[in-house]
Amino acid sequence: MKHKKFDYSKHSLFIFISVLLICGFILGLFLSKYIDINDTFSINNYLSVLINDADAKEYFISQFMIGTFSIFTVVLFGTSLFGIPLISFLIYTKGAQIGFSCALFIISYSFKGILGILIVFIPQTLIDLLSFYMITHFCLLFSLNLVHCSISTSMIPIKTRINKLLNILILCFLLIILSSYLKSTLGIQLIKIFEKL
Repeated sequence: MKHKKFDYSKHSLFIFISVLLICGFILGLFLSKYIDINDTFSINNYLSVLINDADAKEYFISQFMIGTFSIFTVVLFGTSLFGIPLISFLIYTKGAQIGFSCALFIISYSFKGILGILIVFIPQTLIDLLSFYMITHFCLLFSLNLVHCSISTSMIPIKTRINKLLNILILCFLLIILSSYLKSTLGIQLIKIFEKL
């Protein structure tokens, strides 16, 4: 019976993360009404720089560092009693960034922006989102366990949790490497295709 309840709590966390992402996404769409002409120029300039001036190796390193920093930030927050609100805020802002980026594509390119989301944005976001889901889920669960242990006499199986964290970190880093590689190679090619449409 306890085992079923534990599984349900994991399932509930995935729902919680998804709801926060969706709410953040809606906020991002709402904030898009404050986009001005300079913002639309910025995405055009960004894509142009990637096509013409970006070095694949440097772009790979920069994307890998951004992904690694994001993962370590979530892990750092997850090891504290305040991890739940802090990680929840990160999830919410992640959704807001995705929503705002989608809106920026549409406002900048009109109907072509929808193709941009499908061709350029979504392929570069899916793998990052998968690793983000995995690490936030584990860290939220760990932070919940910390809160529970602080108000009860139960103990956290530290060795088991550390082993699981290491396994998740390894998988997340592999996903970050894959994502960074695809962004610096296939991603740039997809941007070139999008710009020619």
